[in-house]
Amino acid sequence: MASKIQRTPSAATLTREQEYALLQAVEQGDEHTVMVDWLKRYPDLTDEIIAFVSALRIFDTQDDEAIYATANAVDIGIARGLARVTAVAAAPALDLKAALEAAGMTKTVAARRLQIGVDVLQKLMQGRITVATIPQRFFERLGQALESSVEQARQWVDRSFELSVQVQPALRRGSAKTPKDAVPATPESFADAVQHSPNMAGDAKKEWLG
Repeated sequence: MASKIQRTPSAATLTREQEYALLQAVEQGDEHTVMVDWLKRYPDLTDEIIAFVSALRIFDTQDDEAIYATANAVDIGIARGLARVTAVAAAPALDLKAALEAAGMTKTVAARRLQIGVDVLQKLMQGRITVATIPQRFFERLGQALESSVEQARQWVDRSFELSVQVQPALRRGSAKTPKDAVPATPESFADAVQHSPNMAGDAKKEWLG
């Protein structure tokens, strides 16, 4: 089937690695279960995942008329998916605080799921931790906690850091437009934030610092 899939109009926002992984998952497991799992993991790629799996069905059949009709339907689905992705891309990017609010999750619950201190999470939300120092497993846990992808989790943290940089000039000037709860960001490393957290037990700190 792999050779046939090469002729499939692939979903633009699915990477080659994701397409290969999805192909293997469908071939080795129950299609319905795989679909549910992938749609939960990548909610921003809903249309693309559906279109790709539909394309797998097309090239499993030898009925030329069915291939033609279904291929047109997939083309339409992909076009709609691309339009949706474009619309989402044009919308303001969420920062970590907004992402938690959208998920209806409090800082306390989020910190417990991520197994970090509430103060560390607060610093991440305020963009006070240098993104390059944050371990990959944090983004993996954040993506799982909010039922999203690792890439999306990183974008939320990146956006928080970007916003903190943007607000610094206003904070220094004491602008009246600056939010009252805004805190001047003093970037530190993730390890330092964890090490000095008063809300984390020794074992939790060792896990992150190990």
